[in-house]
Amino acid sequence: MTQSPGRLFAEEADIHIVVLGAGPAGAAAAIGLKRLGYRVTCISRPRRPVCIEGISERVYSALSGLGLSTAMAHISKPVPRQVVWNGQVSATNTERLVDREHFDAGILDDLKAAGIAIIADSIELFEHRDTHPESVWQVKTGAGTVITANFIVDARGRRAPHRQDGRLRGPESVAMSQFWQLADDSHQDASVLAVALKNGWGWLVQDARGRVYTQLSLSANRQALPSRGAEAKWIKSAFGELLGAGSVLSTAKPLGKASFRGCTSILNAGVVTQNYLRIGDAAMAVDPLSGNGIFQSLSSALVAPAVINTLIRRPEDAALAQHFYEQRLEHLYMRFARIGRDFYRQMSGADSCDYWQEREAWPDDELAHLDTDRILGVARRPVVNNGFIELAEVLLTHNQPLGIWKVDGESVVERYRQQQSHIQGMNK
Repeated sequence: MTQSPGRLFAEEADIHIVVLGAGPAGAAAAIGLKRLGYRVTCISRPRRPVCIEGISERVYSALSGLGLSTAMAHISKPVPRQVVWNGQVSATNTERLVDREHFDAGILDDLKAAGIAIIADSIELFEHRDTHPESVWQVKTGAGTVITANFIVDARGRRAPHRQDGRLRGPESVAMSQFWQLADDSHQDASVLAVALKNGWGWLVQDARGRVYTQLSLSANRQALPSRGAEAKWIKSAFGELLGAGSVLSTAKPLGKASFRGCTSILNAGVVTQNYLRIGDAAMAVDPLSGNGIFQSLSSALVAPAVINTLIRRPEDAALAQHFYEQRLEHLYMRFARIGRDFYRQMSGADSCDYWQEREAWPDDELAHLDTDRILGVARRPVVNNGFIELAEVLLTHNQPLGIWKVDGESVVERYRQQQSHIQGMNK
């Protein structure tokens, strides 16, 4: 993007960055930018509808590193997870449960404590303006407040407008969610069930408060969805077909109405310019089956501060930073898509259902990963180094085509060369 006559950024240190949204991705980017010395404001409103999400230990560790102590109090201890897939039952993994309503409220408190300004409001519009002596954004909130920013980080998730040109989309999907109250509200240990159903797949959480949360991933085709007002009965029937009439939902009462949201896998275009960057679901939203939603959101948000810092402080490396970010998003998107495809292909008994057929054929037939990785060579590629995007020698492999730079602080390329030298010496 070319701005004229105003400069792209102020010469003074007080560069103001506004983050639209304060979920996990927005929080990670805001904290990273604050640590780099920028003045940061987050504009966010409560997430609707409320929901429960699951995260892995890897995501829990990443969130812990951000210093979100108040928000982290609303993440459960590891909960056992049972999976019923293609007639096979497994219970080898655990996940932690996130109460998003209280977790998101805790994030705002943590951001305030970190010195980040919070505006609890919706975003009505934002537009770029060239003004003397610099180029700025103006953001207008629902209450009419106008904020001026030098850089915009869009972390509004799927609520962010999607460009119609140049984006990738998976099979059209919708997630239907519902809270339930159990008839017997005595203390129960929390548990998670992921199950393949006839026309989609479901995630069922039982918490220690006598509540159940269900989420179903279904085709967005209207014929595949329940009629209005019949959602609760339909959900019970869908789970009951597999789990039997005596399942946990058999006597449960719905709490409120079922909610719907799009969950189609999307890779957006226009994710980064010289003064604007999309992160999380606003940039790349994956099929819930392909991996943890918060995990993929953090994957872009954690590198965003270095990309933005490079765009602002080293404009001569702007093209490098933009290429790094776009390439990373596309790589992660295709990786998640292929992992999800391989799970869908395990449903050998679902050949007659369009839901499974569409998803086992997308996005392609390339391997998600090799069981034994193969080294492709050494090359110079962009990496994150000391808050900037810089070129460095990395080791390219089939499973890591963007390259591996360091492991435990040591150069992987140097270690590789030492091993090659040792092998050559042994063969002389």
